[in-house]
Amino acid sequence: VIIIPSVVPRHLPMQTAMAVNTALMALMRKGIFCTEPYRVPFAGKIDSVLFDKTGTLTSDKLVPVGVTNGSLGPTAPAQVPFKEASMDAAVVLAGCHSLVSVSSVPELVGDPIELAALEGVQWTYAHTKQTAEPGATAMLERLLSLKRKKLADDAATAAAASALRPANAAGVLPSLASAPTLTPLQREAEANEIAEAEVTLADMRKWAAAQGTASVKILARHHFSSALQRMSTVVTVNSRGGGASTRCLVKGSPEAIGALLAPGASPDWYEATHRSLAERGMRVLALAYKVAEPAAASWARDQVEEGLQFAGFVAFACKTRSDSAMVVGSLLESAHAVVMLTGDAPLTALHVAREVSICAAGKPELLLAALPGGGVHWVHAVGGHDGTVHPFAVGMMATLGAQFELMATDAAIDAALESHGQGVLDHMDVFKVFARMSPQGKARIIRALQERNGRRVLMCGDGGNDVGALKQADVGLALLSGYGDQNTSEEG
Repeated sequence: VIIIPSVVPRHLPMQTAMAVNTALMALMRKGIFCTEPYRVPFAGKIDSVLFDKTGTLTSDKLVPVGVTNGSLGPTAPAQVPFKEASMDAAVVLAGCHSLVSVSSVPELVGDPIELAALEGVQWTYAHTKQTAEPGATAMLERLLSLKRKKLADDAATAAAASALRPANAAGVLPSLASAPTLTPLQREAEANEIAEAEVTLADMRKWAAAQGTASVKILARHHFSSALQRMSTVVTVNSRGGGASTRCLVKGSPEAIGALLAPGASPDWYEATHRSLAERGMRVLALAYKVAEPAAASWARDQVEEGLQFAGFVAFACKTRSDSAMVVGSLLESAHAVVMLTGDAPLTALHVAREVSICAAGKPELLLAALPGGGVHWVHAVGGHDGTVHPFAVGMMATLGAQFELMATDAAIDAALESHGQGVLDHMDVFKVFARMSPQGKARIIRALQERNGRRVLMCGDGGNDVGALKQADVGLALLSGYGDQNTSEEG
């Protein structure tokens, strides 16, 4: 007789199910909703944590910092507030976006950086007409209308209550008599706010009337592409004098826009300026345009986005959440590997990585960069020097990872795979920052960590471009948008 003992306790499946359900309820009490409960047991085996940057380690509320207007002079013009942007730069910001309005909701919705840019240059965009105009008057007009109605309703209520008071003595119940909702002090404060808003609105209308451009109407739109790092539109620009012209407007990463500028259109200070802004943690966009013929609305994207004139750089600040450094520090203390995986520029990503201690203070950083003729090499991440610090060799990646904080972009990883083979993916665990990553690139990094390094990965992100990475990870933690600058301080 062969006796086969039971090595799995009979109650283990039930106990496991109860443990998972208990964990789900605990998560729910913390405001975390789990859509795939089977991932809960994996959470206890996590050894690598990957973070997106914008909206995760930092807030998703972008603050317009300033504009560096385009110029072919030997030095870069001083950065100016958004409201003082050149007309060429303002037209690109007001006419090159994908903002929409939803039925009864008057506010525009869309990419936070586009909302911040339109607010910064103080233009108004009417989605139904696909037209932008100088002067952010729509919001002020709605605010004034609401405040005037509030005062008028309160005055009418007060008058009705006053008329009913004599009747109360004749038997009318006091509860039937309406009462004003505002005190005299509150009414005075509302009146003062209305007066201030009227002055602001008058100044805004005066400023808008002084602008040379009356309106910008979008005729065609080529939406933002992560692979191309840019978007473009074809617009009609109507001037105050009555003339009209057709323009192709393009905005995107400085690297992408720089390659599309017409010969002689890129100023000498182009590279140094956008590097300097990024090193200070700014999100930087390059703006470009060209005057075209009316038929440009039917052009292919490549034709719209070639031979451009430089309009300037725009910079946005994004506050780091006050608890990000504490969370990252706790993970590092518990022997978790912490990595940043973002679509932002390498220098912008590095600034935040230093703030939250993903990159150690005092340890130099190397960036994996693609060579023009093919292949890759290691360069200094900061300082604007593109000279080779170390030649690239797959066998040396672990050694360099012990000496430097290593960074890479999606394009550089592609170039390394092409020139050195799939063995490059065996060493993705030596990098601390992955920048300019496409959605597919993010998922590829996580898959390499899982399959080639045996890592259990948690991915924390918020945007639509994180969906693939969140699904690929053993545990995906998706943060809801709309929390703006929650958990940030005034200092950032």
